[in-house]
Amino acid sequence: LAVDKKGLVYVADRGNSRVQIFDASGKYLREWKSKELGRPWAIVAANDGTFFVADGGDEADAKGEARSKVMHVDG
Repeated sequence: LAVDKKGLVYVADRGNSRVQIFDASGKYLREWKSKELGRPWAIVAANDGTFFVADGGDEADAKGEARSKVMHVDG
């Protein structure tokens, strides 16, 4: 769970392989979802407006290897 400077709330939704984005009142706005994102289990908002998302690595990449990683994402 992370909150950006605008008050938007970002939820790492590992079960649905996405990051959900809500406004400050809890209204769903949109999501981030991609093959590169995988199954995120943590998210941190950086001071510069970008995010760091931790992928649990429980899915294999195209080569069949575990893909545990941290992604740096523009907000």
